[in-house]
Amino acid sequence: MIKYLLLINNIMIFIAIFSCSSPSNLPYQTNHVAYDDLPGIFPNETVELYPTYAYYLDKEDKWTVHLGGRLFKTLKPSLEKTARINNFKAIFNLPDSISQNPIFLERVEPFTVNTYQFRRVPVHFLGRNYALGLSSNSGYFYNKYPLSQDLNNYLNPNHTLLPWINYQIIISPFNNRSLTGSVIFIPRTGISIISDIDNTIKDCRSSNKQELILDTFSKPFKAIPNMAVLYQIWQQQNIAFHYMSSFPWQLYQSLSSFLYRNGFPKGTFHLRKFKLNAHSPKNIFRFPRRAKTLAIKRIIKDFPYRQFILVGDSQNQDPEIYADIAKMYPLNIKMIYIRDLKCNKVRTSKRHSQIFKGVPPKKWLIFEDPEEIDTSINFINSPLN
Repeated sequence: MIKYLLLINNIMIFIAIFSCSSPSNLPYQTNHVAYDDLPGIFPNETVELYPTYAYYLDKEDKWTVHLGGRLFKTLKPSLEKTARINNFKAIFNLPDSISQNPIFLERVEPFTVNTYQFRRVPVHFLGRNYALGLSSNSGYFYNKYPLSQDLNNYLNPNHTLLPWINYQIIISPFNNRSLTGSVIFIPRTGISIISDIDNTIKDCRSSNKQELILDTFSKPFKAIPNMAVLYQIWQQQNIAFHYMSSFPWQLYQSLSSFLYRNGFPKGTFHLRKFKLNAHSPKNIFRFPRRAKTLAIKRIIKDFPYRQFILVGDSQNQDPEIYADIAKMYPLNIKMIYIRDLKCNKVRTSKRHSQIFKGVPPKKWLIFEDPEEIDTSINFINSPLN
């Protein structure tokens, strides 16, 4: 039944893409395009821009910025959209009654959109125009660009502030929408937090995967008590934040709204690309150890002179991943905090003593209550252990 629904869904998607108004001779279909030839975003399309960061390259004496997002078109209420929602429910074995749940309808929406492949997104950033890289078949695009050297006049790479700078998607003529993204310019030195989201700052404990899927698409996200207060204290000390989750990018807006409503500091997001298919139930929240390790390593390599605090939980592989990272980058990892979900420090500590073998004991802490964490300026500014 699921394969049958997927076949119908793919046929309907093909028809929708084939019939959309994208003339075959438009230059965005080639790899080398002049900026002025780009058509911009059409009135029936939208771009979701993810918060990213810029870093400073000493050898080139310039800033480099990461830009990324997703290009798609939201479907109006129709038989096609209803079919896609029903397809989603069938794949994840969700009850029919969930269609009456406004939370479900909001969170399933990004999984039902039309996406566009081989498209370039034109943006205006700090006085210059850029054409972002070709979108994938799921609508994702990502690029990093070196910026002009004259930015150093007002973005000193040794500054202590963490400015967020907005940029705009260039809209096609006769389109009065404004699509804006933001980039944080992080200085060469200082402290950054790399934080897991699931079960670290957002409670998502469930007895099994099916319950987790149902809760994710039908219930409000719940914050871990006092974690937002801890992060706010860190933010006051000019600390940058990078948030990681096993959730797919389709749930970015829901996660971003959750962080904002609960008072967590603004930060960059690092989620997973995901495409709906018959294997989705076992893959939707899967964040392989290697993939998460690589995501953390990319951030550290962009900031070789910064120190990092890694925050995670004891349920998944955060301890193993963070221990590996601490051994790879001993001069960069300032502290590791693991939230204990089992509330048995004796048993948990025995397990983690093995995992963190080779990492200085003063460099990692298993905690239950965020108040156990030292947030004093003296500790934050202290040398690495």
